[in-house]
Amino acid sequence: MANAVLSQILSTNQETEIGKKWNFKGISTIDEFRKTIPLTTYDDYKPYIDRIAESGEQNLITEDTVIQFAPSSGTTGKMKLIPVTRTTLEKALPVPNTRSRILLLMSVPIDQSYMTPSKMPIQAMSVGAMWHQFETYPNIYVGPKEAYNLESLPVALYVQLLFGLKDTTVNVIKSIFIPVVLTAIVELKTKWRQIINDIRLGKINTNIPVAPEKRDALEKLLGGPDPARADALQTILQQAEELNFKDFIPTLWPNVKLINCLCSGNLECFIPTLKYYIGSSVHVSSFVYACSEAGTIGTPAKPLEQTSLFQLVPQHFYEFIPLAETSQDQPLTLLASEVEKGRIYEIVMTTHTGFYRYRNGDYIKVIEQGDNGPLIDFYGRGKMTLYLREHILYEVNIEQAITSFTSTTSSRVDYIVSIDDSTYSRYKIWIECSDVRDNLDTFLDKSLQNVDETYKYDRQHDKIEQLKVVWLKIGTFSKILEFMNCKTYVVEAQLKIPRIVLQNEILLILEQNSICIPSNTTL
Repeated sequence: MANAVLSQILSTNQETEIGKKWNFKGISTIDEFRKTIPLTTYDDYKPYIDRIAESGEQNLITEDTVIQFAPSSGTTGKMKLIPVTRTTLEKALPVPNTRSRILLLMSVPIDQSYMTPSKMPIQAMSVGAMWHQFETYPNIYVGPKEAYNLESLPVALYVQLLFGLKDTTVNVIKSIFIPVVLTAIVELKTKWRQIINDIRLGKINTNIPVAPEKRDALEKLLGGPDPARADALQTILQQAEELNFKDFIPTLWPNVKLINCLCSGNLECFIPTLKYYIGSSVHVSSFVYACSEAGTIGTPAKPLEQTSLFQLVPQHFYEFIPLAETSQDQPLTLLASEVEKGRIYEIVMTTHTGFYRYRNGDYIKVIEQGDNGPLIDFYGRGKMTLYLREHILYEVNIEQAITSFTSTTSSRVDYIVSIDDSTYSRYKIWIECSDVRDNLDTFLDKSLQNVDETYKYDRQHDKIEQLKVVWLKIGTFSKILEFMNCKTYVVEAQLKIPRIVLQNEILLILEQNSICIPSNTTL
């Protein structure tokens, strides 16, 4: 099958400029393909992408027509523009179950003014794909499209909760990223009385900043006062508040059995917090493993059994680089049939969207070999690294160490890692969490040694000092997101906190919001 997929990609794109350059027409086997085409990165495509963005020129890297651009890595590094075709947009997400009643939590930004010089819009792939699906299957979503194109994410979530709480048939809660689900829960916890009053009156509270014409349209769609539902919700949420909102989501929507959102890789640290609110009867599952360059890469293999087990979709051709060889520019690659269970690889993709033998920096772990190829877990962006003396710290390793802490607390944990510039001999982990522990330095240091053998060796041989934990004021990461929002085209719901940071501006925000803690709480 892999050979057939590759042949189709090459034949479809053989008349593109890049297809002629690499002589796609003359390649007939996988071995010829790997000998002829080098492993590539974004820089190999940038001259072509710049031409598309500047003049709208087509047929450069893909035969399909480019209709917009997706910003990529702008929230964790320098922004890249990724060409998006209509086919990519249509196939970016799996087809939903048409029997679902989905409460979708997201915001489609009002400001659509971000354009390339060729007048192509710049919009996050996930937002565009999710909105395309909303318009294609409108009957399965709770709430009207007018509830999404609002002034900000908090305003959109408030209105979406308002419609969602009126509807007792909701059976799936869906969002792009798990932090957005948690943001909606916080909005509900803090404003539930106001929301219930809005349901009772059939109005949107005047404190919620919605433009008058949109307010009028939304209030008509609310369908008037609903005192009976308001009374029922009053009882449920009063009891939930008394129990500190533990396991309260199923009491609001008894039919909800699934929360569908991206929650793999470095987003897994949010799952314990979400589970506190949803209990054991509701599953959390990533609905897709995707990237801007390819669209969907994997779909859930066992969505109700494991949060992030993916089956690779057959529309791309895949190669894999063993972890130990990822530092090489042109390492030898393995095919899907050659990877081994339990090992970590950098994934290499050849796609219909114009990327060939492309390294986007994603690392996957092979969980098992299935009938249709390996079942994988998204492991992280391994190229996000820090270098301290002779040690290289990979994001995937620090994520595992942090998970050892998140598993001991129900509080939300956000973190960033940097080098301690006062000594340049240790890592510094900046943590925002209401559950403060005064011996977390030692705990995380041991956890990192357990998952990183070179770190353990350097610590045992006194090459590196024990890491340092710095606690942050609650709300620090919101300030970082605000700062990042001013620097990128990416909408608020799309922003991803960089877990490894060297930028002086973000480090300054961290320094300004650090706190001292009392020495009275231990793990």
